[in-house]
Amino acid sequence: MSREGLVLQSLYLKLGRRCSYDDIAIWFGIAVKRGLMELKLEYDGCLDPRHSFLPKNLYTCDTLVVLKLKKGYLDVPDLVCLRSLKTLSLKSMIYSNASSLLRLLPNCPVLEDLFIQQCYIHSCALSFKIILPSLKKLSFVPKRKKRWYSMIDPSKTSSGITGLVLDAPSLKYLHIVDRSGGFSVSEIININAVVKATIEVILSQPEKLLHSLVSVEHIRLCLSATEVNLLVS
Repeated sequence: MSREGLVLQSLYLKLGRRCSYDDIAIWFGIAVKRGLMELKLEYDGCLDPRHSFLPKNLYTCDTLVVLKLKKGYLDVPDLVCLRSLKTLSLKSMIYSNASSLLRLLPNCPVLEDLFIQQCYIHSCALSFKIILPSLKKLSFVPKRKKRWYSMIDPSKTSSGITGLVLDAPSLKYLHIVDRSGGFSVSEIININAVVKATIEVILSQPEKLLHSLVSVEHIRLCLSATEVNLLVS
């Protein structure tokens, strides 16, 4: 990585207990200078996620196109701009507060693919407000608590999707799985371009969500205990 002038296409870091924040910052700082385009950062499952902070310069990397994070702690600073980011994957992340995603997503102006798995947060509930004109694929796949989260106070941990607000006029593919029982929709502004949808949620009144899928061609629904498969040619 010492040959300056060559673009670094991708970097995969899997970090264990002995890896410090300073180590990560050094590696990532070098990668940024090399025009890093893809970063996959995974923390050891035995590491306390509250100590798994991400480098601050990660949030202002102009060249980053693909970002995949797993088992880390997402604490988004006030200064954030990922102007080239097209793919964002967040797996088993801990969010510092309810506004973490609200600060991050609006500052990804060309984001096309958003994947969120195991949406846990420490100390407060998390709602999702997705307003992204460029977004084409959206996946929520939350799961229940695993052993990895035993160090977190369960009384201060919540999972699932609450208060979903969705405005994504370019969205083509929608995949939502939430069996927590807390799923709710606040407002669906525009998902009129969706052609394929998979929705598995516990939702007593799904009309607000379903009525927005005006262009859907393939849909799989599992609402409470009812499953409906619909194919429109």
